[in-house]
Amino acid sequence: MRAVGKGSRRKKERQQERAEQERLKSQEFWHGGVAGLNVGDVLDKAYWQDPHATDAGRILRMPSVLPAVFITPDQKFAESYSAEAGLGDLYKVVPRGDLREDPDYQRGLSYSCDSAEIIEVVQRGVVKTRENQMAGHRPMTWAGGGRMYDEEGHMLPSPKMQSMGITREHLRGYGFLPPFDMVNADLTQRMMYGQLPVAPR
Repeated sequence: MRAVGKGSRRKKERQQERAEQERLKSQEFWHGGVAGLNVGDVLDKAYWQDPHATDAGRILRMPSVLPAVFITPDQKFAESYSAEAGLGDLYKVVPRGDLREDPDYQRGLSYSCDSAEIIEVVQRGVVKTRENQMAGHRPMTWAGGGRMYDEEGHMLPSPKMQSMGITREHLRGYGFLPPFDMVNADLTQRMMYGQLPVAPR
């Protein structure tokens, strides 16, 4: 009787999983990436690993150990990746296979899938704007908790930075959406000499 009960529970779980997949796939999805693809093209691992002989292709090549394609129901978020690719294109896509939550962002923002078909080329040659760059950086959080950037694009201190006495005022001098590696290198250098960034007045 226990074996039958376990089988019944597993069947119910599979039904729930399938229903959740259908719910997720009922949304519209976008993908921002390398330029030059067209309606009917399929984004998959071959696409990611193809050098494309372009700067965008080299920037956005994904290691083969990672899922093939990342898609999002947030068009502006996808647009930010088009811009990061270097005048990349924005595509509307339909996922193939199951969707998997992207653990790097809050639930519901980004998914990975084995492949996705382009059904519309929304925009060619996306340039970086303050709006789409904020859309791409706003969801970023520190590993220890808390947002990485405020609504003006200034970096916020991580829990580790806060424990070292670094405040948001100290970080404002790094400007709009400073890369973490640059800030971290500068802070490390300063802390070696017992200095902190000068907070703007």
